[in-house]
Amino acid sequence: MTITQENARIGDLCRLILGTVDPQDIAETAWPQVVQLALRERLGPLLSWQLGQAGLTTWRDEHYPVLVNTMRRAATYWLVMESVRQSVEKTLADGQIPVLWLKGIALAQTVYPQASLRPMGDVDALVAPEQFRTALQLIAQATGQPVASLTDSAAMHAVMMLGPGQRIKLELHHSLLDTPISRLSADANWFMGQGQWFSTRNGGLYTLKPEIHLIYLAAHAILQHGEADFRLLRYLDLHQVITQSPDFDWQIVLDNSADLGWTYAVERALSISQALFATPLPDGLLAKLQARRRFDEDVSIAVRKQQGGNRWDVTANRFASMSWPARLQIALGLAIPPRAYMRWRYQIDAGWKVPFYYPYRWLDVAGEVLKTVGKLMGRRSGGKWDADAR
Repeated sequence: MTITQENARIGDLCRLILGTVDPQDIAETAWPQVVQLALRERLGPLLSWQLGQAGLTTWRDEHYPVLVNTMRRAATYWLVMESVRQSVEKTLADGQIPVLWLKGIALAQTVYPQASLRPMGDVDALVAPEQFRTALQLIAQATGQPVASLTDSAAMHAVMMLGPGQRIKLELHHSLLDTPISRLSADANWFMGQGQWFSTRNGGLYTLKPEIHLIYLAAHAILQHGEADFRLLRYLDLHQVITQSPDFDWQIVLDNSADLGWTYAVERALSISQALFATPLPDGLLAKLQARRRFDEDVSIAVRKQQGGNRWDVTANRFASMSWPARLQIALGLAIPPRAYMRWRYQIDAGWKVPFYYPYRWLDVAGEVLKTVGKLMGRRSGGKWDADAR
């Protein structure tokens, strides 16, 4: 598929999953690429559901049974993920630790037509930093599963594999966007106070207010992952929050984006969402975000992350937003992670094998660094650096 063809198919897919185009108006020759794109972007369940809503269930089942299969798998997986979420919530409630649910696990139940139509790879939750270690201990005691984490200062969350067969990944955050010692990190306690309870089929769920969730989702897409790590689902989430939240207050978005220093991230994410999904935005909103931008807002973080790169490039971009003491502290944590983290990261089946994986990790990192050096050297031309290498 050429870039032009892919852009056209992305447009078709966006309209199809929103139900703003008649599926029969999509060219027959375009459907294989549309379905392939939907599966790649994890939007197969939503596309399948929309085809059913359009009365094309028989056509869908005959021509693209893979869509039905992915919809069924997503429904089953959702039930398991939600059972894990409820179990974790009960454990923390018994320990009197408030928990705020983030991204997919919350959005699925609040802004999507059916929870299973919003696929996700993990369950994200936030607790107050001062309760983070206690929360991990409570969950570990209740489930019997180990905690995989770098040191608290070197990681914004810990990972636990829960549920049947330990297939569900829980990411318990005590910081957002990056580690607590990064300039990019946000005040977790402030976000904990920006939640509200939503009524769902499974009871109550505490998550961010729609306006604050929008700001966080935009920062997550633009500042944490960057545009180079493009996922259609991230911008669909923004569209859904805006269009499915009654009484959405844009003034809250403007004020808090400015206070957090995220006006560029919000502006950029909303621009992309509008281009993809025709997301309705108030007249002049993007200009107002620009006008509220503080002189000390670091736009360079987002710009660097537009370029992508290998794992070392990603790490180098993270380091650019940190002081030298913070860089050294995190570098040490990345070089010599705790044993539990090593066992999870490399799927090590016996504890005695762990020490042998540290040299493997160091060689792997060295290889990534060499790739970056080789890439930079390849950009040299006549003894001068090319403009895009500066």
